[in-house]
Amino acid sequence: MYKIKTLFISIFIFTAVSINAQHGYYDDPDEHYGNNKSKSKSGSWFLGPSFGFAASNYSLNADFELLVGYRFIPRFCVGIGPIVNYVRYNEYENDVTYIGGRGLVQFNVIQDMSELFTMSAMNIFLRGEYEQIAAKPMLVDNGVVRKSENWETVNNTLIGVGLGQPIGTFGMTNIVLLYDINQHPMSSRTNPIFKFEFWINLGGKK
Repeated sequence: MYKIKTLFISIFIFTAVSINAQHGYYDDPDEHYGNNKSKSKSGSWFLGPSFGFAASNYSLNADFELLVGYRFIPRFCVGIGPIVNYVRYNEYENDVTYIGGRGLVQFNVIQDMSELFTMSAMNIFLRGEYEQIAAKPMLVDNGVVRKSENWETVNNTLIGVGLGQPIGTFGMTNIVLLYDINQHPMSSRTNPIFKFEFWINLGGKK
């Protein structure tokens, strides 16, 4: 239930940004629909944060990730960046902070939805992520909770889909739904995983 609420909040924010992008970031009315490729140039760099949040009776989870990416062609990009993930366990009144990094590969299945429908120039993409995070996990011995003195590493493989909304030539907002296919017992998040992202274009080849 909490994850469903989180998803609806993310969709609301994404929709608000999308409407603003349609009406406030296009100097040329012809850019309102179509020609989305001009907004996502080949050989260009981008930078942006992503945020995730989930809450349940068991735990509260907050994600912050930063990405540096490169767009080889308008449809295909890769990126790497750091991860900070905070988890508060309600039952034990304790928290764990995970830190690490990730890499991603993304391909736009539909580059410009305005070519198919009379609507915003959104795109639909497939996403794959691989992340390695580490933390000092909680240990429960005879009802006593303590943190481990040793760092433990978790490798997660995430796959999923998302919607992207260009904001003129400035950047893009994404809402992403991911599934952790190996779901390690020490994984900091449970499926499904929702992310809200904001990418800023840094430029590249002319």
